[in-house]
Amino acid sequence: PGGRARAEGTGGDVDAGRAHFDRGVEYVQDGDLRAALIEFKRAYVASPNYRVLYNLGQVCNELREYTEAQRYFQRYLTEGGDEIPAGRKRDVEAILSKLSGRIATLVLSTNVAGAELFVDNVPVGKSPLAEPVRVSTGKRVISAAISGRPRVVQAVEAAGGETLVVRLDFSPQLREELPPAPRAAAEPNAK
Repeated sequence: PGGRARAEGTGGDVDAGRAHFDRGVEYVQDGDLRAALIEFKRAYVASPNYRVLYNLGQVCNELREYTEAQRYFQRYLTEGGDEIPAGRKRDVEAILSKLSGRIATLVLSTNVAGAELFVDNVPVGKSPLAEPVRVSTGKRVISAAISGRPRVVQAVEAAGGETLVVRLDFSPQLREELPPAPRAAAEPNAK
């Protein structure tokens, strides 16, 4: 039968996955890692194959997106299981060990429940957060926003392996002073 090949048991489109993967490899060779990342993601969506996760991990690592790299490498090991050669498995475990030292943990809070919290302008949840946020090392901009109040922003430098506690406090809301209610005008006596 004609048409595109479908991956057995995955519902994936193997031809489309291969095309995206090949473009991703070309971008890596050209040094355009951001474009390669997009193509590898598309390849995995089109035809889920654990081998693509390795490429995604490598590109994220090169881009210094350590939390994403760690996530992809862990998924690679999980999804690849016994199919991954022992040598490659050891290499990936060594990379994962190195990556863990390049990831910091942020414990975020605010003085207002329900405020939207952001790390580098990416929403991470509403206060209070159920769990800490993991970030790659480096300078991070943390902010909180809630309707009707100015956004609160704080920059932090996160070092690998450390836990930073960051509290973003909104200024107290000023109560608006309402002018006194107008007095009812005295009606002239009706005669």
